[in-house]
Amino acid sequence: MKAISWQDEDATRWIQLDGELDYHVVRGIQDEFLGAVREAPGDVGVLLDGVGFVCSAALGLFIQARKIVVARGGVVRLKGLSDSVRRVLHDTNLLPHFEID
Repeated sequence: MKAISWQDEDATRWIQLDGELDYHVVRGIQDEFLGAVREAPGDVGVLLDGVGFVCSAALGLFIQARKIVVARGGVVRLKGLSDSVRRVLHDTNLLPHFEID
C-alpha cells in the first residue's frame, strides 16, 4: 500500500498519509510529500486518519510543509488525528502551529 496520495479540492491540496510514519517510511515519502506541498494550488490539508504513529522525522516533515505554505500566505490543516498523534503534537508544542480539523 502506498503511504501517500493527494487530490486538489478548490484551493486546497489534500494529502492522504497512511500507516505508521516511522523514520524509514518518512524518508521514502519525503521528496514526494514536499513536492506535492510545493505544487499545491494554495492551502495544504494533511489527512491522517490512517496514521497511528508519527516519529520525529514525520513531525519535521509537517514543519517543513508549514514553512513552505505559510511563506506563500497559506495554512496547513491536519485532519483525522488519532489520540496518539494528537498527543505527540501536543507534547511537542506543535499543535498550535497547525489548523486542526
